[in-house]
Amino acid sequence: MEDETMLPFDDFDEDELAESLFDDAGESSRDEPVAAPELLTVRLIREAVRRENPDDTALDDFARLVVPAMLRELTGHTAKGGMWIERKRAEGIKSDRSGEDQSLTAHLLNGLLPVTALIRRLRMLDTSVARYFDEKAYRFFIASYILHDWEKLPGVAAMLEARLGKGFKPDPVKHRDVFEQVLMEWARRLGLDEFLAAGGLGSINDHLDTLAWVTQNTQERYDTHRPTIGFTLTLPEKICDLCANLTKMADKLASIVKHPADIVQTSLTELLHRLSDGKLRFTYHSLAEVRGVLTNIINNALLDAHRAKGWQSFLFFPNGAAYFGATDAGTIDAAILPDAVVSKVRELCARQLAQRYVGFGRDGKGLKFADYYWLFFDAPELIKVSAGATCKKLHE
Repeated sequence: MEDETMLPFDDFDEDELAESLFDDAGESSRDEPVAAPELLTVRLIREAVRRENPDDTALDDFARLVVPAMLRELTGHTAKGGMWIERKRAEGIKSDRSGEDQSLTAHLLNGLLPVTALIRRLRMLDTSVARYFDEKAYRFFIASYILHDWEKLPGVAAMLEARLGKGFKPDPVKHRDVFEQVLMEWARRLGLDEFLAAGGLGSINDHLDTLAWVTQNTQERYDTHRPTIGFTLTLPEKICDLCANLTKMADKLASIVKHPADIVQTSLTELLHRLSDGKLRFTYHSLAEVRGVLTNIINNALLDAHRAKGWQSFLFFPNGAAYFGATDAGTIDAAILPDAVVSKVRELCARQLAQRYVGFGRDGKGLKFADYYWLFFDAPELIKVSAGATCKKLHE
């Protein structure tokens, strides 16, 4: 997952993607306005966001205003800051973590999108997020998370070293001019000024202190600045603290969750307990091996089994998935999994047979079909499939 966004392994509709890619490829009328060219990656991300979050105006604005700017401004830059791995290796540090860098854009999306799913669930429960976290706070969370690694943005480290010296960590109160310069410049370059304005929040200049406080407190122990003295916050302190905890969750999901089992690390479970007021917990499923299509079928069978018990999947890996659910959500009985996988295989095969009619053929006396159709259809279902096959074969 070093440089990949975490996406679901549900059935992939190749026909739908082909239609979306080529629906504008034909000749257009001279009277119709020609749409501006759009990077394919941007288009796919926007369509995915809208499909999964049709009523989320803030996330739609993010995909429309911020994602294109992120891909334009951050391409080629890594989440650990440019030459991070090379510097660590030069220092003789050969930890596993030094080999798990990812692009900054992937890091930001991998953290943000899962947490937006978590926020939707938290808003349905009697939690602090449901009571205090309105659309204004939601946009501040998104903007703050995109800026939380501001020292790793292109050119910032060199600017800090030139002004303050190598390795010096600026203080958000004592070095206010540095924070304001970086936040204003990158809020503009990443489209966050327009994003906040689209939510009716006015000028970015009015919110620099709020963004600085939340971004600085995304970290858990180092370089934090918890006191609010010296900051002119445009959100109540309790809501700023919620935003900081959500950005912290997003950062952890993108940074330390490399395998499904990582989701139950203590730092993550404790943070979820605080955000949900003890109402949610994490779980996962994980496979020992990855075996191509078979792995995909097993993963989907396990997804269905978890959803039936009230779990919601929100992180996806080649060998499993991570979920959140109510603290009393049921556990999965391993004894049912073999039958669930066989059922999923039958479902997928039946779907393909019903579409392609493989095994049907004409002979001198009529239409015949392969015996294996009885493995996937009962008599009424097979009659329907046979009717479709008859129309197709007779036409041929």
